[in-house]
Amino acid sequence: MKVSVLLHWNGGEETGVFKKVVSQIRTWRTCEVAVSLHVVSRRPLREVWQQHLEGVPVTFHLYNKATRLQAWRNAVKALEDQHPDVVYHRYDLYMPVLSSLCRKYPVVLEINTDDLVEYCLIKGLRCWYNRITRSRLLRAAAGLVFVTWELAKLPHFRRYQKPFVVIPNGVNLQDFRPLPLAGNREPRLVFVGSEEQLWHGLDKIIRLAAYFPHWHFDIVGLTPDKFPHVPPNVSFRGILPRAAYEPLLAQADIAIGTLALQEPYERGLLAQDARVSGIRAAGHYWLQRYRLSGGRPFYSGTS
Repeated sequence: MKVSVLLHWNGGEETGVFKKVVSQIRTWRTCEVAVSLHVVSRRPLREVWQQHLEGVPVTFHLYNKATRLQAWRNAVKALEDQHPDVVYHRYDLYMPVLSSLCRKYPVVLEINTDDLVEYCLIKGLRCWYNRITRSRLLRAAAGLVFVTWELAKLPHFRRYQKPFVVIPNGVNLQDFRPLPLAGNREPRLVFVGSEEQLWHGLDKIIRLAAYFPHWHFDIVGLTPDKFPHVPPNVSFRGILPRAAYEPLLAQADIAIGTLALQEPYERGLLAQDARVSGIRAAGHYWLQRYRLSGGRPFYSGTS
């Protein structure tokens, strides 16, 4: 079988999506599936992808505001040159060239979020364009892969009556080692993310730090540029490879997950490293329960 992966992603090797795609492709190859990858991106990261996917055909298509549509057309043309049996596409904004692609090949969409929520965290063109055009892609897809059952049950996905499967996000446990309990006198929390991802809810972490000045927060993968007033108990560590941020995980009592979306979408990539290392992960519902408990210590049963 031949699978061509079509991906729009601007993040590098430090991001969870990059790691997930690399892991998926490596896993498929161990099952003797021939895989090619076709990336549409604003950042020149071709060599980085190729370093992690030696032996995999990778095509890379840079774009700016004026060349975005052409980059997608080029990516689809490169994909078609591979003559795949199946196209695997991480759901993104609809592009006109995807309609013709779906007519030629069975296209499977990976659904990682409720797009009607995430794409409208900031109201604007992206929000309304997605609302108007999403049906063109979902109606034409051959099947859907959801990362949670909660997503699969949403009416605005079920209405298309597509065959689907639920495959949660995961990691290769061989790549991780359990970490000992930190045992800090005062809680130490860590967040691992990347720039320009609205679902992180970083503003909530800043407010939480101001509310609990005796807690310490380490923020990995982001900078404080958009936050002029950062409490002194927050340390922005910038972009770090895992070897560099793992000591921060070892010092932490709690890892923070997604805070800007609701519970069904918190089970994503950002807290995976922490969970498999033995650190409790906290998300939107964890913070709600902490507030309702009057600040008494507790653990979320869904983390």
